[in-house]
Amino acid sequence: MSCTNYSSDSKDFISNTKPHFSCPIYADASSGLEWRDRYKIIKGICEGLNYLHTQNIVHLDLKPANILMDDKMVPKITDFGVSRCFKEDQTRTIVTIVAGTPGYLAPEFTNGVITFKYDLYALGVIIMEILTGAKGYHEAGEVRTMGNL
Repeated sequence: MSCTNYSSDSKDFISNTKPHFSCPIYADASSGLEWRDRYKIIKGICEGLNYLHTQNIVHLDLKPANILMDDKMVPKITDFGVSRCFKEDQTRTIVTIVAGTPGYLAPEFTNGVITFKYDLYALGVIIMEILTGAKGYHEAGEVRTMGNL
C-alpha cells in the first residue's frame, strides 16, 4: 500500500490486487479458533497498521469488516475510503466532519484532531474482540459520518 499524488484535495492509494475473502476476525466461543491463530491474526493486523503508519497513512475506519483474510489466513487491511495520507512531517490534521464507525472511534474524535492514535484505539478494540470472542461495544449500528463538530 502506498500513497501517491498527495494534495489537499486528492489522495490516491495503490494496493495489491490479490483476491481476498472476507472473514470475521473476532470469533465467538463456539468458533474453536486456537490461541496461536488469534495471535497470528493480531500480529498480522499490527504489522499491517504499522506499515500504513510508516507510509503516513491513517486509516480512520479500522474495524473487523475492513480486515480481510487471504487464503493463508493472513489479515489484510482494506477500505481506505475515509483514510488520510499525511505529508512526511505531518502528524495530525484538523477536520470539521468525523467519519468512522461507532465502537471503534477513539473517544477524542469529538475534538476534530486526527492523529495516528485514532487507529491505535480501534486496534485495541479489535484485539479485545479477537481475544474474548465478543464485540467490544454494544451499539451495532454503523454510521459513516458522525456529523459536524
